[in-house]
Amino acid sequence: MLLGFRWGSLRTKIIAWSFIPAAIILLTVALVAFFAYRQVTEVLAVERDQTLAYLTGDRLGIELEEYTDLLTSLARTPDVYQNDLAAQRDALKRASTRLAAFDAGVLRLDTFGRVVATEPERPEILGQDWSDRLYYREVVRSRIDGSPPDLIASDIVGDGPDGSEVIAGAMPVIGEQGEFQGTLVGMLRLGTLTVDPGYGVNLLTGEGSNTYLVDSQGRVIYHSEPGHIGDDLSTQAAVQELLRGNTGAMRTRSLDGQSIVAGFAPVPGTPWGLVTEETWASLTSDTRRYQPFLLLLLALGVVVPAIVVGVGARRLVSPITDLIQAAQEVARGNFGQTITAETGDEIEELAGQFNLMSQELQASYANLEQKVADRTRELATLNAITAAVSRSLDLEETLSEALDKAITMLEVEIGAFLLVETDGETMTMQVSRGLSQDFKQAVQVVQWGEGISVRAVAEGKPVVLDLADYPDARLAPLMRREGIQTLASTPIVHKGQALGAMTLAGVDEVHEFPAGHYYTPQEGFVEYYQVPEIRDHLLNLIRQTVSA
Repeated sequence: MLLGFRWGSLRTKIIAWSFIPAAIILLTVALVAFFAYRQVTEVLAVERDQTLAYLTGDRLGIELEEYTDLLTSLARTPDVYQNDLAAQRDALKRASTRLAAFDAGVLRLDTFGRVVATEPERPEILGQDWSDRLYYREVVRSRIDGSPPDLIASDIVGDGPDGSEVIAGAMPVIGEQGEFQGTLVGMLRLGTLTVDPGYGVNLLTGEGSNTYLVDSQGRVIYHSEPGHIGDDLSTQAAVQELLRGNTGAMRTRSLDGQSIVAGFAPVPGTPWGLVTEETWASLTSDTRRYQPFLLLLLALGVVVPAIVVGVGARRLVSPITDLIQAAQEVARGNFGQTITAETGDEIEELAGQFNLMSQELQASYANLEQKVADRTRELATLNAITAAVSRSLDLEETLSEALDKAITMLEVEIGAFLLVETDGETMTMQVSRGLSQDFKQAVQVVQWGEGISVRAVAEGKPVVLDLADYPDARLAPLMRREGIQTLASTPIVHKGQALGAMTLAGVDEVHEFPAGHYYTPQEGFVEYYQVPEIRDHLLNLIRQTVSA
């Protein structure tokens, strides 16, 4: 039969052992390279977004200086720092054009935190005590500490017109002698302050990519998606890192569950933090674009070697196919088959040895029938000698050999063979092992109906008894003196006739005999475990010997 491509064939094994490991290595290298590229991409993206968040936050801090300068120049105006309420209100009104950047208005608080002037006018809050505002307390604390005048930025607060939410920048008002004269507060509505990442990077163009600014509580001051302004994002991983005062970047999830790389950094001079988000899909878009080419190269790396290995395996296996065909012909009796394999390797040597073997078989087969006839005659002679020797074996010698083997196999101490006499009323002990002289004399002849051997012969099945259940009053005391605890007797049956019994006994402790049928007075015949070798070999030997 030709060797095709089938499981278990030599050709299949050659391909499996040579190509499959190479394919596995190739696939492993491809996967490692691919995932390494992904990992490098992630590391670079994290580092870039970290740097971007830091630079953007720093840029935003610089841009906030515009608001600082506006409040600083106004705070240094004499009409503002002098204790003349009318002059303070006129000064704010005259500066209204310059203060337009504060779209939620500007307020003047006195040294006690009371509202004394507003622009535009908000008469409903004039005279209110705002000393509990955090930004006011921070201004007072900075003056107590002796810090230079600087802008104090607030979190989102509800101090805007009509209670609207705003962010506030507070600047201390300092007199000519450096004394604290009050506070200027500029307010911006949420969404007024914008963030430009700059530096040649625009994160707002990618779907799911965002930039947002949060206060110290995690609420959104600015978001590239305006619908999120004012939201509480304190549960976002990047925001939580910001609230701990950290700068960095991480791989995480956006609000809508997308995989993103988020960079985060605090904004200098404020309690705020900036977060830049870039979707992982946009970062790996170039990788996905090259995936089809990678798969194509991988497929070529598998298919081309497979073809080469397959062709090579066919050429290698072809001489072996011829060898198999020739061997099959020899097996059918067509000797003298030869093959040709000019491969210059071990296969050519194997072909030469096969040709030599085939020729030797052809020469040997010519004399085979004569050799078979001679061997048949030798075996016939040997069988005749064996039969003659078997007929000459002494009965007692055969029984002794069988008894010794049984005692050894069943690991008992006492055994005996008793044969049925021709009168059919007695049994005579032929051979024994382990019995005292007195006991052997007592059981040399056993009357019918007396002893376990007679019962085994009468029942035609093996009998096993403990001494406590032994029914014979004459023999029981003798057995007790011998130390016997358990007895087993097996009938010797030939052509349906019981010829005698082999009886075995264990001393000192109850002996468990192997399985078969045995008899107890209480249960009748029950199962026990009988050694097959005793049943099938020894008893057959005994039966044949006795019947002979």
